[in-house]
Amino acid sequence: MLCQKCQKNPANVKIIKNINGNVMELHLCSDCAASENIKFPSFPADELFSAFFKDFTPQLDTDEMRCPTCDMTYREFKNLGKFGCSDCFTAFDKYIDAMLKSIHGNIEHVGKLPQRSAAPLKVKREIDDLKYELRKAVEEENFEQAAQLRDRIRELEKGESTNDK
Repeated sequence: MLCQKCQKNPANVKIIKNINGNVMELHLCSDCAASENIKFPSFPADELFSAFFKDFTPQLDTDEMRCPTCDMTYREFKNLGKFGCSDCFTAFDKYIDAMLKSIHGNIEHVGKLPQRSAAPLKVKREIDDLKYELRKAVEEENFEQAAQLRDRIRELEKGESTNDK
């Protein structure tokens, strides 16, 4: 749409005036809007959105990181939202968790569970969490905590196998 005043430049300012219920719409270019002494904020939309989304996407050294198998770049993966092959998961591994967390707020599904399977699934999740903590405790050579975690895991696994029968 062309500016309604100069009829030369593209209109990029929309002015809506409401005077006693009489609504008027005017489309002007930046120059004509400035000559009318109309003050408006000047910021490109792409800068606004890039500033907003920069907190939600992990900052990479390079968006041209590639999967060695299918040659897909990380930028292509982000735009497409799908992996090119099964090795992409390994190639982009350290950036996926941050991206998922920024999009979904968590990297693990924590939604509702069916009534019948809720208890066993909760126990399985707790066992998985404890095994992770156990690995960390062993790596940190905190053997007392590791022994307690091991015992708790065994206890839960025993209860799980009793419930299965």
